[in-house]
Amino acid sequence: MAIRNPKHTLAFAVVGCLSVSAILAAEYRGALADGTAHRRTVIVPEGLAVDDELVEVGTLTRREVDQHVVAYSFALRTNAIATTNVPNSSAGYEHVFKAYRVAGDPADAMTLRARRCVLAVLNADEAADDEDEA
Repeated sequence: MAIRNPKHTLAFAVVGCLSVSAILAAEYRGALADGTAHRRTVIVPEGLAVDDELVEVGTLTRREVDQHVVAYSFALRTNAIATTNVPNSSAGYEHVFKAYRVAGDPADAMTLRARRCVLAVLNADEAADDEDEA
């Protein structure tokens, strides 16, 4: 299977649990990847055949988590959300993806951000929201 005519792709590519826009992505402080803002980028599983007009700009690896969230519950009295988890039988397995852009587009690298960096931004945003509510 080849990726055809990525210049006109106006959809989201969803591969496993990794969802990345194949159109121009807006810059977001809590983004999971660097190098996607204002760039047309398509991400596909490693080994998938792509057209010669695409240039590889990154390799991304996603590791399966130890637990899956299978249910949420919400307490109306406390506004608390709780999760129910189950063990992931594929825990630790790594999925490898390749990021591509159309030849002629900027070829700067696309990389996944470190987990600690993403969590730091999300935690700071949550703390700011809590301060605003107080």
